[in-house]
Amino acid sequence: MDLSLRPFDESGFGVVVDANLATDAERLAPQLVAALHQHRLLIVPRQHLTHADLLTVASCFGRVDTSVDRRYAVGGFPGLTVISNIVEDGEHIGVYDGDNEEEWHADNSFKPQLTSATMLYSVITPEHGGETRFADATRAYADLPDAVRQRIDPMRARHSLELLRALQSQARRAW
Repeated sequence: MDLSLRPFDESGFGVVVDANLATDAERLAPQLVAALHQHRLLIVPRQHLTHADLLTVASCFGRVDTSVDRRYAVGGFPGLTVISNIVEDGEHIGVYDGDNEEEWHADNSFKPQLTSATMLYSVITPEHGGETRFADATRAYADLPDAVRQRIDPMRARHSLELLRALQSQARRAW
């Protein structure tokens, strides 16, 4: 069975996948990986996945990263993290940044071994609003004027949580 794909929008970034990942993920794994490499974003609507299903789908793309924030990890399912603005008994049940919307992002560039894919699975969504936006940094770089790319190409970034924390600590002490 071939994977059914249709463009997400006119930008060429992302495709909508027509598949039942609960039953077909392992069989479709090579096609899912190829589609992700080609289109950079896969949107798979109308899924009803268990925690175990989510880990199965994630493993189609490589080793599941289990070094997550333990406060919001899903018990018994290493690698799954809850992101939520829901409060129960005065505590947020998931990662929450405090401004009534969640700027979820994947930024594991500080890790020595990068993840090959990151998944976001929505369990509860509002009837109105709740839009999800995606950005493609590779496309943004490709769209830069040649002069800008030539100027920044020799530059290198250092992604370090330890350095970030040290700089944040210094800034707090300066206040």
